[in-house]
Amino acid sequence: MKLKLNTLFAKALVAISIALFPPLVSFFFSYRSSEQHLRARLLDDLAVIADAHESYIYLFLEGLKNRTVDFSSDGYIRERLPAASRGDRVVQRELTAHLIRNKKPVDSTLDGITLTAPDGIIIASTDPTAKGASLAASESFLLAKQHGPSLVAAGPWILVSMPLRKGFNGELIGVLINRFSLSRLQDVLTGAFIRNSGAISWNAGKPQSMDIYLVNQERFMITSSSTRATIDETSPPVVNTLPVTRCLSESKEVRTFYTDYRGIEVVGASMCIPILRWTLVVETAADEVFAPPIRAMRRNTLVATAVVFGVLGGLFFLFFRTIVDPLRRMAVAAGQVAAGMRDIIIPVKSYDEVGGLARSFNEMAMQIEHRTEQLRTSEEKYRTILDNINEIIYRVRIDAGTLEQTLEFVSAQST
Repeated sequence: MKLKLNTLFAKALVAISIALFPPLVSFFFSYRSSEQHLRARLLDDLAVIADAHESYIYLFLEGLKNRTVDFSSDGYIRERLPAASRGDRVVQRELTAHLIRNKKPVDSTLDGITLTAPDGIIIASTDPTAKGASLAASESFLLAKQHGPSLVAAGPWILVSMPLRKGFNGELIGVLINRFSLSRLQDVLTGAFIRNSGAISWNAGKPQSMDIYLVNQERFMITSSSTRATIDETSPPVVNTLPVTRCLSESKEVRTFYTDYRGIEVVGASMCIPILRWTLVVETAADEVFAPPIRAMRRNTLVATAVVFGVLGGLFFLFFRTIVDPLRRMAVAAGQVAAGMRDIIIPVKSYDEVGGLARSFNEMAMQIEHRTEQLRTSEEKYRTILDNINEIIYRVRIDAGTLEQTLEFVSAQST
């Protein structure tokens, strides 16, 4: 069925379609803009969380360094270290006992304390079996000897080393190396530290799927995430994801959507810890934080579109019922009147202009019928007169322009 564009119905349909186009375009661009804004806002929020936890890490590392500096200033250690370095076994046993009894209990994250001679030989340690071993080639010893206080990541530990010298920048008399466990840092990242400290709302508003963890330069996860209870030190998860790759290869921090180490689509942000070549990752499942608001936006957009379609459709239906349909009826009725039907009456259903037009049409049809009946009656009378007259009849015609009169023969009748 082809739609004729010269009909009022077709023109109204085209007008409705044109009226629908701007709101549909507006809904589309509004949806796209809102989606992009939501993405940007979500990434910004994760970046803020990552930045905050990066601060926690640096504060944690600074605390470890301060602890080591504090130990290195111990007068008891400084006084006995030269003698211990020369091989005095009694002094070495005294230093070992001092470390075990007075230093190690100070910090629960302190896994071990080692004192070396200037040549790297261990002369005292909380681990008695380590005495006499050489650390001359170890990274922590060399960094402390050459550059001063240093931090080195070593599996699940952090080694903080501090050179011990005579006076200020004097002769090296030994190196102090503290080995700290990452358990406290893990508690900080997972929120356990805040919880254990008595915080009431330590985990409020945090998505259930959110992971916050550290990855070392070998791409192994070194702290437990919120979705893993513990890390198996013998086979830690390998995290070869976009944030880790960008951080290790380009020293660039990212915030984007990607697939995590479990193959799940996530949205995340990363922070680089260059001093230890770590990557801090904050990520959460995209389905949990992004899909619900997107579904709500789509639902609202569809509802708004349906409302607009419904309103315009209702207006079109009303326009069709009150204007187009009555006009079509009048057009059909006018054709019927032209064909000779005189008893046509259009129902008047309103008092507006269309209703007035219908009433005028009905009055016109009645007048036509009345005048037609009068003409019919007059013709019958005229014909009766002509049929019954017994004389010759002429008709006088007067020219309207010249006023000349002429006689026109009509009929002749005789009895």
